[in-house]
Amino acid sequence: MKVFINLLLFSLIFINVSYLKSDISLNGYQEFFAGSADQTTQTGLAKSTGASTNTNFNGFSNGIYTRLIAVAETSLENGLEIIGTLVLAKDSDSGGDGDIISNSVDQNDLSVFGNFGSLTIGQTGSAGTLMHFRPTAIIPTGEPDGAVLQHFYTVGNGTYGNFDEPGYSADALKMRYLSNKYNGFSFGISYSTFEPSGTANPSGTDQNACSEAQITGHVCYDGLIDYVVKYEGNYNNLNYGVSYGWQTGNTSNRGSTTNEYNELKNETYSFNLDYNNFKVQYKFNDLGDSGVISSSSDAGNNESNSLCANYLLEKFSIGVCDSQAQYDEVNQEVTNTDKRRYLGIGYIIGSGVSLEAVYATIKQEDNGIIDTEADILMSKLSYSF
Repeated sequence: MKVFINLLLFSLIFINVSYLKSDISLNGYQEFFAGSADQTTQTGLAKSTGASTNTNFNGFSNGIYTRLIAVAETSLENGLEIIGTLVLAKDSDSGGDGDIISNSVDQNDLSVFGNFGSLTIGQTGSAGTLMHFRPTAIIPTGEPDGAVLQHFYTVGNGTYGNFDEPGYSADALKMRYLSNKYNGFSFGISYSTFEPSGTANPSGTDQNACSEAQITGHVCYDGLIDYVVKYEGNYNNLNYGVSYGWQTGNTSNRGSTTNEYNELKNETYSFNLDYNNFKVQYKFNDLGDSGVISSSSDAGNNESNSLCANYLLEKFSIGVCDSQAQYDEVNQEVTNTDKRRYLGIGYIIGSGVSLEAVYATIKQEDNGIIDTEADILMSKLSYSF
């Protein structure tokens, strides 16, 4: 009798799954790195002063973005398309690095597509994450956008400015709307009740409990809204595009005028030119005085810009990138800076397999003192399937 009931239940489940008629696809990505760094200045201590010796880092890394992606798609009778995406990423839950825990690569969302555009809810990227041109991701190895280089040197302790907008590539639960493209124009907006800095995304969080470091680090905004307008066109094989983004968000009200912080007001501009496999992109980000103690008049001016180019010739590619950020710290007379340059080369072996390498120089200054100076060489083996 028990066998008969189990067979009946199995049959009902099979009939139900068949009735759903969802198209399901499964794909993934793997990456592995080897790197070596010559760091002549670490946390403000230079080899030339005798205060420290030259540091030579080297080793392997299994990266950040290895993942398995499951996508289910179905059509409703009214013509709407429903797509559910679930990504199983390599993170501390599976014994790997913890870098990916709060990243939108760790995706879990549901989208509705129609003539109106798309509406998405879940752990997903912001409007800016999806719509802005990201120059730091176009050269071989995807650095510095991939943030894997930091596995091979010691990052400085100072605040040097932000290269990206708050909430970029963060997986905090949010709602996002993206319009269809009309004569080259498109529009997007996303809303997150809370952009956390920790390893979890709780439904109820006391935003006033944020620490000062979290607030000034732009990882603790309440009610973060991201607006983006974008235009893309084509003329005689020249693809061009421009995007403009505006963000607003609330900071903690800590009950004292000396502990009140400026609300988030951020502007982002990005540009793209693409002609016959040669691509150039530029992005400028201006956080102004966002997140700075409101009583301070000599801090903030948080700006960054990145200019990158990449050329693809059949299976070979070569790219260069220059990124700079600056920040005026409270009670400091000299602007903090972070300057980075990259040269990347890549080769497509075939069938989703690529071999890439990048050489990078990084220099960070805190109040006029060199805090970090390093030369890094890193190689990457990746497989998309």
